[in-house]
Amino acid sequence: MKHLGDICIMSNSRVAADITNALFELLKTRELPQITITELIRKAGVCRASFYRHFYLTEDVIRQYGIALYEEINRRIPLDRNGIYEHILAVTAYLYAERERLGLIERRDLYHLLEGPIVQQCVFQLRRLDVWSNLYQAEFYAGAVTRLLRVWARNNFAESPDEISRIIYTLLNHEPLTP
Repeated sequence: MKHLGDICIMSNSRVAADITNALFELLKTRELPQITITELIRKAGVCRASFYRHFYLTEDVIRQYGIALYEEINRRIPLDRNGIYEHILAVTAYLYAERERLGLIERRDLYHLLEGPIVQQCVFQLRRLDVWSNLYQAEFYAGAVTRLLRVWARNNFAESPDEISRIIYTLLNHEPLTP
């Protein structure tokens, strides 16, 4: 980070990442409403202007994390990856790798901040699969995915990505679950 008078210069992606990392560190011991922007920027080692260049509220850090998470999933995981089950498995494996942060979001009751990014992801995936029919469809799947991810997080990600993918795939196909 370079300082030019009161101006702080740092790469945009690094600033956002530093702020995000700092927020997740603080969330390990404190509730989100207890975390001030001053405390957050101090922990991140960035200037206040840098925070406001990227975010408006501390809640926006979680929202942006969700958007970035799904953008990365879309970048890394091609849709044509050996069928829909393999695609679901690749996505759940990626989410499993993020289980510490997703679990923290659930424990702090902040999953509602990921609902927008999850709806956007569902719309994107339905269009990629060429099965998009209406906004209600995306909201339905987004609600189901959100609840399923929350339960998985609440269950400390006890099921493997393969097990949770089988559950998702089975439910999408309206098949009965076997114990």
